[in-house]
Amino acid sequence: MFRFLKNLNLNAKFFTFATLVLVFVFGGLAVWIYSNERQSAIEQADSRMYSQLEDISTLLDIEYKSKQIEVSQALKVMAQYLKLKGELSEKEERIQFVVVNPDNQTKQVTNLKKWTLGGTQIQENIKLIDSIQQLVGMEATIFQKSTEGYLRITSTEIELKNNKRLLGYYLPNSSQIVQTIERGQTYRSRIKKDGEYYLVAFEPLKIEGEVRGMIYTGAKEKNISGLRKKLKEKKYYLSGFPFAMSAEGEYVIHPILEGKIADEAFLDYAKKNKRGKFRFKYPNTQEGTWKWTYFTYYEPYELFVGATLDEAQLLDRTLERVQSTLFFGFLSALIVYLIGIGFTVSYITRAIKGIVRRLSLMAQGKSIDKMATDSTDEIGLMAQSLNKLIDGLESYKDFAQNIGKGNLSASFQPLSPEDELGASLLEMRHSLQDAESKEEKEKWMSEGFTEFSNILRNNNDNIQLLCLDIITNVVKKLNGKIGSLFLLKNNQLQEKAIKDASLELIACYAYDRQRILKKEVRVGEGLLGQAFQEGDTLNIREIPENYIQITSGLGEANPNNILIVPLKTNEHTLGVIEVASLELFDDKSVEFLEKLSESIAITLFTVSNNLRTEQLFRESQYLTLQMREKEEEMRQNIEEMQATQEKMANSEKELKRVLFDAKNQKELMDALINNTEDMIVALDKDYKITIYNEIAKAWYLEQTYQKLTIGINFLGVLPLEQRESFKENYSRALLGERFEVEEAYMGTMYEYRYNPIQDEQGKAAGVSIFIRDITQRKTLEQANQNLINDLRANEEKIKQNLKAIEETQDEVKRKLFALEQYDKAINESNIAKVEFSLDGFVMGTNQAFANILQYEANELVGKQHKDFVDEETAKSPEYLNFWRNLRVGIPQVGEQKRIDKYGQEIWLWAAYSPVRNKDGKVLSIVKLATDVTTYKLKEESLQIRLEKLQKEIEKLKEKE
Repeated sequence: MFRFLKNLNLNAKFFTFATLVLVFVFGGLAVWIYSNERQSAIEQADSRMYSQLEDISTLLDIEYKSKQIEVSQALKVMAQYLKLKGELSEKEERIQFVVVNPDNQTKQVTNLKKWTLGGTQIQENIKLIDSIQQLVGMEATIFQKSTEGYLRITSTEIELKNNKRLLGYYLPNSSQIVQTIERGQTYRSRIKKDGEYYLVAFEPLKIEGEVRGMIYTGAKEKNISGLRKKLKEKKYYLSGFPFAMSAEGEYVIHPILEGKIADEAFLDYAKKNKRGKFRFKYPNTQEGTWKWTYFTYYEPYELFVGATLDEAQLLDRTLERVQSTLFFGFLSALIVYLIGIGFTVSYITRAIKGIVRRLSLMAQGKSIDKMATDSTDEIGLMAQSLNKLIDGLESYKDFAQNIGKGNLSASFQPLSPEDELGASLLEMRHSLQDAESKEEKEKWMSEGFTEFSNILRNNNDNIQLLCLDIITNVVKKLNGKIGSLFLLKNNQLQEKAIKDASLELIACYAYDRQRILKKEVRVGEGLLGQAFQEGDTLNIREIPENYIQITSGLGEANPNNILIVPLKTNEHTLGVIEVASLELFDDKSVEFLEKLSESIAITLFTVSNNLRTEQLFRESQYLTLQMREKEEEMRQNIEEMQATQEKMANSEKELKRVLFDAKNQKELMDALINNTEDMIVALDKDYKITIYNEIAKAWYLEQTYQKLTIGINFLGVLPLEQRESFKENYSRALLGERFEVEEAYMGTMYEYRYNPIQDEQGKAAGVSIFIRDITQRKTLEQANQNLINDLRANEEKIKQNLKAIEETQDEVKRKLFALEQYDKAINESNIAKVEFSLDGFVMGTNQAFANILQYEANELVGKQHKDFVDEETAKSPEYLNFWRNLRVGIPQVGEQKRIDKYGQEIWLWAAYSPVRNKDGKVLSIVKLATDVTTYKLKEESLQIRLEKLQKEIEKLKEKE
């Protein structure tokens, strides 16, 4: 075959080769397009179906969380229902109750104190607990504390073995539920009972302030009725459908196989992978159709949710059109190509033979004649080019001989501006001339960067000394005479206040006294201000009159060259550096200072922010100390207020008890109503006073200089502006309402408690009024409120300081991340850095990140990002969306909670940035982070203290 092709003439070879190339190229293109379309269809299906599975999981998660809320709400409804039924009381009377040990089912009889609710016994009160179950729609139980533990004294819970209620079964005192209830706290959890998971809630029951029992509500965790309805409404492509399968392989939701067991191969694959795609033939025969099943596992319900698609519907029908189009397109192109190629090849080969003969002679080094031609087509141009090449070979030979002899100044003219060989010969001569000077320049700059790398690592705690060291060595390195370094005053950044900013002289070298006195330059003012504002280098060789002078022992002279370079780091300009010389700066000096200025700017930016962060931290410590002093003062005020309130509550309680026992004993009543600091009066329906105590009598005498007597109309005691409001309150009390109001009288704040008085038939006979001077209490409450406001103001100030610290840290991290060429400096700092693959696996990290999580750096490589977050966060839609955004190139920045090697919570301020290739495709994710756990704990501590203080104040108000 090869010998046959070899013996063909050029015309036949060209025709055969071009035809084969067309076939192979078009065929390869067809295969590539078909494969691409198929893969694209598969990827689109994968993306859509996995997104659908995430939506189904989200629906399950919403139902799961909704069930948790329902259980908590049911517990509140149950507690409120019991309160409405009446007062819960524990009698001294004992009743016998059968106690069942839940471990060995042994029974014994014990004596329990009788519980009543509104006068009705609670123990074994099935009617009461069933009414609660109907109200809340889930299980309900009332427990009573005993020596064995907490007994179920009435319950809707059923024992599956004998279908009886779990009365007498108890929770032991060692149970976590009991221990939580004993502390007076509500217990909510997820427990397994009778082989199924339940969401449960327990709340303590108190009698006279002591925990004596608890109430319970619970419901099955699984509820797929809503999911079944939603899934049966869904349809994918033409005949695809969703389904749900239990962990044991039973289809619980399926349009055809519901209640049946899944295929063994699919079940094994699903159990092993938990999430993925399974391809199988249905039915399982040679003639069956191929189907795809997408699935994922939802752990709280122990369900696999998935969707099944027909591969033919998804791919084959979509790609049939591509196959037909490619086939007919190839046929048309081949026919047109074969006709056109035959006419052109014969003409080309005849002309090429003449060119080939001359090239063969040239290949043998022989002299050849020029080719005669009068055509202007490509063949004619080839002949003309060949003639020019013949002329040029002689000039190439002469020039090469001169270069070989070392005559680098020999003259040579290329054949044309595009003559690559001629240009290469000239470039070779130029390269030989520049090699020595270039080597010297690179060596000089490399030594300079090494020297300044060591300088920039010193004096990181004193920016003035660092700047002085920088400008001194810059002037010496550039062979200058004088120099200065200016920075933005007060550490400003060129954003909002750029027009009003000014530059401050931080360090200088060999300046005269008059120049040093001028330490500030406004932005945009003079050459320095202009260079800062524009952010470009100024290389000035025409110096303005009297701009600057160089002074020495021999006199003064104007410099011939001034070089002003801005100090820029990414988006911000921090300052400028100025160097003057009597000699002109060469290009290498300008290039060296421009490159060096970036390193100087980064170092000064980092040092400045570190100093600022340290200052803010000291201010935060001072404010925390002040807040602690305020807290102690407030605690003392609260203790005094509690003592006062306790005394008032005891007095009122004593008065109520005495009034109840001596209802019709007037003498004893007089003694009791005078044994209080409150004013007490009783009025009949006509506002006439029927009873008063000595405190009220003394107050009336002090206000009116008259004696208080029975029968006086109480309206006459009140000012005109208070009578209408008193009548409204009096009418409310006559209707049977008990209430309190606060009103001011003659500059004093009083609290009025209205209580209806009924006769023996239960009809309204009058109203009793307890009047108390609460001016002191109001003053104390106002003082405490002012103290709380001060604490909140201090807390806000601390938060602002912490926010400023976090913003500063965030700015530093973003700048350091943008400058990837300083990766080594980042690794040597305290900034944590880690790189993740698009699947969330650690590809590499620095020691700072490993230290935060308490790992060694090599231990982290290969771990998954989910290993550092809690289970709830890892399953949340926000976490899935977080990684979805990163994979498509959207950066993520913010405060995050993470878990270290030993399970402890830590808080990071982190920035995730996608790393792209030159085509914009995301390759990996780089994370920069700072440990802010200390600041987070301080913030949470402050919040807890404020909440605790607010609760104590509310408790005091309730006692009043």
